[in-house]
This record gives sequence, C-alpha cells and structure tokens, in this order.
Amino acid sequence: MFIRDENVFFHELDTRDIVDAIVILDIDGTLTCSSKKQIKKEVIKVVRELEKRNEVYIFSNNYDCKKSREIAESINIPYIEAPHKKPNKKILKYINETCPVITIGDKYLTDGLFAKFAKARHIRVKRYRCNDDSIMDRFACFVDDVAYAIAKLFHIVTS
Repeated sequence: MFIRDENVFFHELDTRDIVDAIVILDIDGTLTCSSKKQIKKEVIKVVRELEKRNEVYIFSNNYDCKKSREIAESINIPYIEAPHKKPNKKILKYINETCPVITIGDKYLTDGLFAKFAKARHIRVKRYRCNDDSIMDRFACFVDDVAYAIAKLFHIVTS
C-alpha cells in the first residue's frame, strides 16, 4: 500500500497535482484540532484550491455528527452522511463516485485503511493538536502513530 506521507500540515499541502478527483477530507487532526470547531483561514484557502479542480467532501469518524455538519457548513463543503465509519469502504455509496478518490487525513488506521479498502490514494498530513484535545484522542493518535510506524517497518505501507 502506498501512502503519500507529506509530513506537512494541511495548510502547507501542495495541491497542484490533485486534479479531477473526488477528495474526501477528514476533520479532526486534519482540518483542525479535535477539540476545535473553527477552521483557520489558511486551511480554508487550501480547501478552496482543491475545489477548483476536484469534487471535495468532508467525512469524519467523530461521533459528534452535529459538530462535523457545522464545520462542513461553515466552509460550504458537502458532508457525507453515512451510517458507516472509516475504514469501511461503504462510505463511497453515499457520494457520486465518478472519478478517482483521494483521501486526505492524519490517521493511518482510519483514513489510510479506508483508502486501501476503497482502492483510493491517501495523503497523510501532520496532525493538528491542541492542549484541549482529550486524553482518549491523544491515546488514539499515539496508537495510530505506532501502527503506522510498524506498518512502515514491515513494508506493509510505503511512503
């Protein structure tokens, strides 16, 4: 499995080669910290760049669907309403999949595996963190980082 590991935050992402695709953006850790609802202007700028050449959606595994919908509405990006969670590829049934799919997210175990199961490309970005992020969220991020390191060590994933 190939993951384009950018080692940059979302707002630093070079999107020029992302063209004619369906782009599915994660929220928590990718567009903002898990404990925040506000999206910074530099993040919105990159979302708008992606929109110029692609069909862009938001999907989050966050159990607070209201928060996810509010964030999607605040930046005017469609939110995928699905009863499934990543990495389940059935999420794609809820969009009109007409071209290649690219997922952009901070986590290997959700965003990366979703891309693998959906036969999509995954772009892994550095995680936004805030002091207000919960202990459970921090632990999940730690587990994800360990899983990604092990996957790279055993060549399950290449970047």
